[in-house]
Amino acid sequence: NHMPMMMGWWWVGVLAVTLVSGEVDPTDEALDVAYVKAQGNKTFREPSGQLKYPYLVPSGFYQQLWDWDSMLTGTALLSIGSAPYLAGSMKNFLAAVEPTTGMVKGCLTPDGASPAIYHAKPVIIQGALIAANAQGDFEQFRPFLPQMQALDHYWETISKDAETGLFTWHDQLESGSDNLVTSQCPSRYGTGPPVNASCWVETDAYTLASSDIQVWMYREKVALARFLDHFGEIVAARKVNASAATLNTALHTYLWDDAHGVFLAYNTSAKATIRTRTHLLAFPVFAGPSLVSAAHAQKAGNAVLSSDMLSTYGIRSASKNDPRYTNGNYVTPYSNWRGPIWVNTNALIAYGLASAGLTAPALDIAARLIAVLAKGLRDDPEGAKVGTAWRECYDAETGVGLAAPGFLNWNTLAAFLPNAIRQGQNPFEIY
Repeated sequence: NHMPMMMGWWWVGVLAVTLVSGEVDPTDEALDVAYVKAQGNKTFREPSGQLKYPYLVPSGFYQQLWDWDSMLTGTALLSIGSAPYLAGSMKNFLAAVEPTTGMVKGCLTPDGASPAIYHAKPVIIQGALIAANAQGDFEQFRPFLPQMQALDHYWETISKDAETGLFTWHDQLESGSDNLVTSQCPSRYGTGPPVNASCWVETDAYTLASSDIQVWMYREKVALARFLDHFGEIVAARKVNASAATLNTALHTYLWDDAHGVFLAYNTSAKATIRTRTHLLAFPVFAGPSLVSAAHAQKAGNAVLSSDMLSTYGIRSASKNDPRYTNGNYVTPYSNWRGPIWVNTNALIAYGLASAGLTAPALDIAARLIAVLAKGLRDDPEGAKVGTAWRECYDAETGVGLAAPGFLNWNTLAAFLPNAIRQGQNPFEIY
């Protein structure tokens, strides 16, 4: 079994840190906002080949349509006109859903699906809802209601653990946190750097119940119920809402560690808790007060704002105390989720803390993201002019950009994050 070891270090040497004042540097913020306004539309694509609707790409190194990338970027860029591309991205995924099995890959191209991501993350229905609200047009998604229900059926029948009621990833790579230390073997592509070795066995599939998939599934169910209600399917909506409530209970029963005030992961095959310190300790706060109470949000927030998790540049993807911690610069077969700062998860946690009334720590995270992205622009003035200055993640110790030059994607979330927090706005709100 490839479950991570129950490492005794996981809470050793964890200290509270003093937050910065929460003051976002206005010059840095203006620099980042200007860059996004000038370059953000490089992520917009018109229909092409098998992609019959407008769509979004991360830009630079990545020119494909990816699941959570497009949902997050489309939401981030609503103020510069992304709504049709967010709606189209979700329609492209929905159109590709196999109606009887609910199968759809997580990366689509004009030439067809890429096999890299086993199944699209459960973010498609919520992305469609955000687009429907932004455009004031639910009807555009009515033809796709059967595909939405097929997706929910897929997760309920293939991915759900019967004993706990928790949802599981097919593999770590599918989650988007490619090689996060919650798994010893991220996928069939091997262990990854430093020496890529074969490790996958088929019994590893659907055993990782981490906090992120519970959050995405909860939000998918809320979004699906909203669509069903809107289309007059009241009984079906009630059933989906009930399954969301059941998931809420399962999350807190099996993944909440009250002694430490964090969310953990669970291996459904070994029936054992996975005690690794990653951004997932606090990720469920993103779902807001209907899933995580303000008291739990504060505790979980404190955990990722502790000395091993928080760097000058944001929340690390993995604890600096983890033996596998690295800021290695690589992108194949996995992007590095074993240490670097990722803007997407930082921004989502910040939105969640703000929704719990924890404005100061939310702004603290925003300030760090603004600073590291502005540093990226200053360090590469030529790239800043043409839209290639940012990278997909950042060295947690130096703030230097790592991998994928020209990456815009969800980094664009950071530019508008401080102002959204100040205004009490959350573009991901779906309730």
